[in-house]
Amino acid sequence: MATISSAKLMSFLRKHQFEFLGSGLYSDVFAPAGSDRVIKVCRQCDDWPKYIFWATKHGYAGLHAPKVHSFRFIEDGRHSFYIASMERLYPLTDDARELRREVLWNSSKRAAPFHTFIKKLQQEFPQADDLHDGNWLCRKDGALVLTDPLRASSSSRDDLPTRMRAYDIAMLRNKQFANQKAYAKRA
Repeated sequence: MATISSAKLMSFLRKHQFEFLGSGLYSDVFAPAGSDRVIKVCRQCDDWPKYIFWATKHGYAGLHAPKVHSFRFIEDGRHSFYIASMERLYPLTDDARELRREVLWNSSKRAAPFHTFIKKLQQEFPQADDLHDGNWLCRKDGALVLTDPLRASSSSRDDLPTRMRAYDIAMLRNKQFANQKAYAKRA
């Protein structure tokens, strides 16, 4: 059985005309021409999946966090990485850049929902302080998105599934919304 590494996968994507959009400390992002989705290939596992799982579970994916359509961890003993299919994001517009500044300084009413999101995130993940410019992008409509706020840690990913498909992610979202409805009925 042939093994795949993140380097082989990225070579395959380049060979098949996927546009290289950019890279971060641990991952590269590629997109098929004209697509509204991208493929994120992590060269070395980090805590991004924990952030995405948390954001999806709490209703923030597609709002303040990226919307992920599917992801999968791949391990063969020597290589460990993940791939994700997610919404395509864009460089900050002037308005999104201004909102980011307001969020970081908690200086406006329009930034309040995002500031609340960051406070909840930091309660769950004390290392959620990687808020530099490169971790902020926006959607086509200009909505601000925090892409990867967790500093790398040596924490375990044992509590995460090894694979999530669109159906699994939808069920996770629906469970979260069902819990909100149940809570509203009790109140």
